[in-house]
Parts: sequence; structure tokens; C-alpha cells
Amino acid sequence: MENGYLALFPLLILLGLIKRIRDKRATNTLKINAEERKIPTFQLPDATDVIMRDEAKQNVHVWNELIRIHQVHNFHFGIYEAEKYIDATFAISEKETAQYRYQIFEEELNFTVCVLFSYPTEITTDLFVLASHFNNRLNFGKVVIDVENQNVIFTYRNDLAYYALFKEKIQFHLKRHFHISKDIHEAFVKCVLEREEPAVIFGELMKKLNQENNPES
Repeated sequence: MENGYLALFPLLILLGLIKRIRDKRATNTLKINAEERKIPTFQLPDATDVIMRDEAKQNVHVWNELIRIHQVHNFHFGIYEAEKYIDATFAISEKETAQYRYQIFEEELNFTVCVLFSYPTEITTDLFVLASHFNNRLNFGKVVIDVENQNVIFTYRNDLAYYALFKEKIQFHLKRHFHISKDIHEAFVKCVLEREEPAVIFGELMKKLNQENNPES
């Protein structure tokens, strides 16, 4: 029996050494991870840091860029300084224009346009169904049915801090909001005039957009 214990003794020593090595590696890993958390991989410039922390600077930065974009492109627009919004008029279809509002409100930049100016109450349910089709697919903006005023709104909003840091995104989102609004307007006008099923109208629009984006398919 004693010889059996002696035979196991070297194995016990080996297992002890392996455990000590593993414990040491685990301790070193924890130290490295702790150091990595303390030291950032890069340092933000001072000016960027000020913009991120100062809401007033974000407001001024975004507002000035919004005005600059409209002036540079000679858009037809009006500036409302006290309320911090710009109203711009663009052609939403070949026959109609719409007023697009870009407003700084509650530390956000809001993009809003009325895509359908009025509708008969008897098709309200169909309009809600059509809006849900868009909202289920859109990753930019939201379609809102305004029952009180009997119109349809397409709106998008994002944090001022985001636009203050990436001012090029302001013009990009102005364009994106405009182009999506035209497609939404087309679909809702068709729903009012032709009274087709919302699913059919939405499906036809998706097919049209897919053909425009992939002409060879």
C-alpha cells in the first residue's frame, strides 16, 4: 500500500505545478484586462470633446450647418430663428410641392413633411395598414397617420450630438428623407385615388424600387 502512495507522489507534484501555472496565467490575464480598460485606444480631440459635452455648442453647430446647406444649394426656404426651424419647399411629385420642416427640438434634429394633405375618413383603416407596411420595412424614419388633421406625416429624428460630430450626415439625411418621402407620397396617393389593397400598393412600390436599383435583374 505504501508503495502505491509513493508511485502516485510524482503525479501529485506534476498536477500541483500545472495548477500553479494556470493560476499565474489567469492572474496575469486579469491584470492585462484591467489595464486595457483603464487606457483608451485613442484620445478624442479637445474640440470634439467640447462639442460632445456642451449642448449649446451642439445646437449652434448643427443650426449653422443646416442654414449653410440651404444657402449653398439655393433652396427655396425660410428661417425661423426663435423657434429654431427651417421650412423648405420641394417638389414631392411632378404636380405637387410639399413643405419640409427641419427643426432643432429637445436636443434632436427633426425632419418632417406631410406626404398626404387630406384623405376621406372611410379609408382610414387602409391608410393605417399601408403605414404599418412602411414602418415594418423602414430603418429610417416613421410614417404617422394624423387622424385629427386627416393627413399623413413622414418624420425622422436623431440626436444633435450625432450631427454635431458628423455634420456631413445632415445633408445626407436631408436627401434621404426627401427621396423616401416621394415614394411614400406616391403610395398613399394611389391608395386614396385607386382604393387598391395596401399590401398590393406596397408590393408594387417595392418591385418598382428593386427594378430601379437593379436594372439588369
